[in-house]
This record gives sequence, C-alpha cells and structure tokens, in this order.
Amino acid sequence: MKSIKKQITCIFLCAIFSLFITPQLGAQQDVPQEVIKAAQEGLPSFLESLSQKIVTKNTSSMLPVPDSAIPSIPSLKVTHGFNEDDPLDEAYLGEPFKLYLLTNDAILNYTKDSNVTSVLSQTDEWYFPVMIGEEAKSILKVAKLQGSWQAGSFGMGEAAVELGKIRKQWPIDKGYTPLLVECYAASGYLFTVPQYDSKNLTVITPPWMIMKGEEADKDYSKLEDLDSVIEELKSKIE
Repeated sequence: MKSIKKQITCIFLCAIFSLFITPQLGAQQDVPQEVIKAAQEGLPSFLESLSQKIVTKNTSSMLPVPDSAIPSIPSLKVTHGFNEDDPLDEAYLGEPFKLYLLTNDAILNYTKDSNVTSVLSQTDEWYFPVMIGEEAKSILKVAKLQGSWQAGSFGMGEAAVELGKIRKQWPIDKGYTPLLVECYAASGYLFTVPQYDSKNLTVITPPWMIMKGEEADKDYSKLEDLDSVIEELKSKIE
C-alpha cells in the first residue's frame, strides 16, 4: 500500500514539475528537429572561429611606420555582433525565425483584399538569434542545402539586435510567432505577426540606418498596415 502511495505521489509531483519546465527550443512553432540539430551542431565551430586573432603588422620596408600608428582592426567577436568581454561559452540559441520572401511580382500583383500570408513565399531558411543572457548578439542561418539542413552563415549583429527587440515585444510564451520577411524592394527585412491580424507588415530598421544612428529605437509594438507598406514598396519598383 505504501508503495502505491509513493508511486501516486511521484506521478503527481512529476506532473506539477512539468508545468514549470521551459519548452524545448522550437517546440512552440513546430521547428523541424533537423533544423534545430543543424543549428546546435553548427554553433560551436562558428563561436570557436571568433577566438582567432586578426594580426596586423607593419611590413613596409620603404616607409617605416610604427605599429602604433596603424589603425586597429575590430576583432572577429566585434564584427560578428559581440562585445569584447562577452563570454562566448555562455552563448546559446534563441527561438528561431522562419524566413519568407516578398517578391516584386507579389508586390505588383497585390490587391487590398489580400492578406499578408497570401503574398509571402516560403524558403528553406531559419534565422537563429545567438544569445548572451537576454540579449541577441548575432544570427546563425540554417538552410537546406542539397537535401540536408546545414548551418550556413553567422553574423548580422545589427539585425540580431532588432530581432531581439521584436521577440521581446511579441514573445513566444504569449503565443506570438513573428515571421521574418526578406524583401529586395525594401532593401532589407520586414516582419509580420499573424496572431495579431492578417493585415500587418512592419519594416525592420535596416542595418545601415542603425549604424548611422537613425531609428535605432524603433517601437516594434506599433505594427504597420499591410496596404500602406505594399503601396510604398510598389512605388520603389514601378
């Protein structure tokens, strides 16, 4: 009898405990396990490459200039979005964004009775924010190449910061799964939150504007109207 009570108590406690376990990466947006595995296997090698030093020496024999006069080159950590003192051994993968395309044809053929998902084309790419603490520092891209998922590139520090802001504003634990949209007419990226409504499409501040200090603190809680954004994009194509 005591054995049965212990088993019942154990089952009850396990059920309670399971409510507080953080969901697995990608579980709330049906990310294929092959995609997650490719990201998890690819991240360590990319992080290890950031520890390499960029060596610059004055090799000119004709103009003897001291090394101290040569402009310093940012480290690989910095050029990939991290700070010099960021502990790379604490880096981890954040919830990924599925990448979609908004083509010129879709923009030109758009009608106001369309919704946002009807004008987007799917891709075989996922963007994983690489996190230190609660901050997105870089992006690891995973794509299907020759039939298998592979971690293909790493970087885009400025874009990672913007994706981090979007994820904080539209958190996955509240049921939001923003979709990332690449658009050549916009010369950058946009995003949409399908759980909000079917008529939102918001421009993400492009990296070149962030580096110039323009719109660096864009409020992503204010979603932009699909019709208005498409009309603006049409004007850039026609």
